[in-house]
Amino acid sequence: MSKLSPEQTRAKYMKMAKSMGYDEAITAIHNELGSLEPKVFDDGYNKERFDDLQKMRELARELYTLKLTEDSKEFYVKK
Repeated sequence: MSKLSPEQTRAKYMKMAKSMGYDEAITAIHNELGSLEPKVFDDGYNKERFDDLQKMRELARELYTLKLTEDSKEFYVKK
């Protein structure tokens, strides 16, 4: 799947979220997921590729949760 380790992938998207914003990072990870998902079953099921994909899905959820948390803080501070 991805040539980056899970830690490197996480660092890449967290850096992107800080520099470009959560929306950009979430969109980028979902675009990468879309291209990687079909490859999980190329030449038959591969557990390692599936596990990598699951870790990326978890990272996408984490980024979204961070975005919601940040947005919520901003909303409640304004009130």
